[in-house]
Amino acid sequence: MRPTKDNYYQAVVVVSPMWDGEEKKDQDRAVWYEASQAACICDAVTSSPYGVKAADLAIIFSLVLFSGGVKSILRTLCNLLIALRAEKLHSEIHLPNDTPAAMQPVLQEVARRSIECSYQTTLVAAKFAPENGTVLVSVVRCGDSMFLAFDTNGQVLACYPANQTAQGCSVNNKADESFSASSRGRFVFGPGDQVLARVFGILADYPRIAEKIWIRPEHRNKWLVCQVLDKCASRTLSDRSRESHIVAVQYGGRLVVPIYLAGKTIRIGSSNYVSFPYSRTIRTAKNPVQVTDFHHRGAATAVLPDHFFSGGWTHLQDRFPLDAEFILCSDGFYDSFKDPSELWSWLKEHQEDIHTPSKRGGLIDGLHDRLRQQSSDDDISYVWVYPRESKRPGSSHMPDPRRRWQMDIKEVPSRQESGPMLPGICDRSAASVGWLYRRHAASNLILG
Repeated sequence: MRPTKDNYYQAVVVVSPMWDGEEKKDQDRAVWYEASQAACICDAVTSSPYGVKAADLAIIFSLVLFSGGVKSILRTLCNLLIALRAEKLHSEIHLPNDTPAAMQPVLQEVARRSIECSYQTTLVAAKFAPENGTVLVSVVRCGDSMFLAFDTNGQVLACYPANQTAQGCSVNNKADESFSASSRGRFVFGPGDQVLARVFGILADYPRIAEKIWIRPEHRNKWLVCQVLDKCASRTLSDRSRESHIVAVQYGGRLVVPIYLAGKTIRIGSSNYVSFPYSRTIRTAKNPVQVTDFHHRGAATAVLPDHFFSGGWTHLQDRFPLDAEFILCSDGFYDSFKDPSELWSWLKEHQEDIHTPSKRGGLIDGLHDRLRQQSSDDDISYVWVYPRESKRPGSSHMPDPRRRWQMDIKEVPSRQESGPMLPGICDRSAASVGWLYRRHAASNLILG
C-alpha cells in the first residue's frame, strides 16, 4: 500500500494478560485504527468492579475521540460510566445463601462502597496527522499509561509523564512560574505561540551545551542553537494545558530547537533567522532537564471517569518529524525497563520477532519474568506506531539534516520587500520575519 496522508503510519498492537496460577487478569485493552490513524491504550483498575467494561467502552469511544471536540466526547464517555455505576448502586446486592444474617448488612455495605469506585480505567490515546513536512500528534491521557516519541536514532523527543505529578519521565523544560505570573526579564511562551529566533548554528558545534542538555553526539546535527527574539499567538494548536506546559528563558537566552520544527531559514545580512511553533521538545541551554528513569511504582493513579470532572486529565498537541516512531503503553510495559533508552533498545533489538506473531509470545514472556523479579507481574500492552516500510528510515537515502538546513535559506535584501507589519510571524513569511528583524535591530534586542 502506498503511504498517503491518510495512511502514513502503521502499528503493531500487543496485549498480554498476566497469569497468576490458573487465574488470568486480562484488564488491558489496546487498539490501532488504521483509517483514523489513531491508537489507544486502556488499563482497567484492578480494584474497580466492572473496570474491564469501562476499558472496553473507552476503546470504542477512542475511535471518535478526535473527530470533534475532545472534551465533549470524553465527557460523554464519563457520563456513561457514571450512569452505569449509578445503575449498579441502585441494584439489589445478592449475597451467598449461607451468609450469616448478622454479616449481611456489613457485607452489603462493603459491596456498595466498592461499587462507588466501579467502572474505572486509565487511558492514553493519540491521533497522527501528517502536515507540512511534520506530523501533528494529538494526545489525550488520564492515569499511569504513557506516550513516548523517538527519532530514528533513538533520541527521546517526548515522554509524557505517567501522572500529573512528578512521577514518570520527562524531557521537557517546565517554567517555575505560571504563564500569567510576572515574567520581567524573561521570555515566556507556550502552546499556541509561534517564536522568532536568531540561529547561532548546529548543536554539534556547541558541545558544551549538548553535553549539558544530555543530547548524544550522534543526535546533535538534528538540533539548532537559537537566540529567542519574539513570539506571536496562534490558534492552530490546543492550549488547554497552556499554564502548566511553558518554556521560560531570559531575554537573549539560548534555546535548543529540533531542526524539523524550524520553518524556512531567513538570511538578513550575515545572520540567519527561523520561526517555529512551541513544542515540548524545545530545551533551554541554561536549565535543561535530563531524561530520568521510569519511576512509577505508586499505587494511586488518575482514572476515568472520576478525574475527568476534577481536571485530572490532559489533552495536548505537538509536532514531530515524519519519520518519528511512537509508543503508547500501559505501566506493565514501561515498568519492564529502566528508562526510555532501554525500552527503545529492546524494541530495535527484537523488532523482527515483534513483527512475527509466532515469535512475539516468547519476548513478552521475558518481560513478564522481569516484572516478577522486580516486584509483581502485570498485564502488558503497547502500540508501536511507525511509518510504513517505504517511508521507514534506511529505505532511501536520508540527507544530512545539517546540510539540508544550510541549503534552505531565503534572502531578505531590502525594506521594500519587508511587506506589512501584521500579522507578525504566524504565517512564517519572509516579509514578516524581515520586519520583525528590523524592529528588534532598532530596539537593540538582537545581540551581535
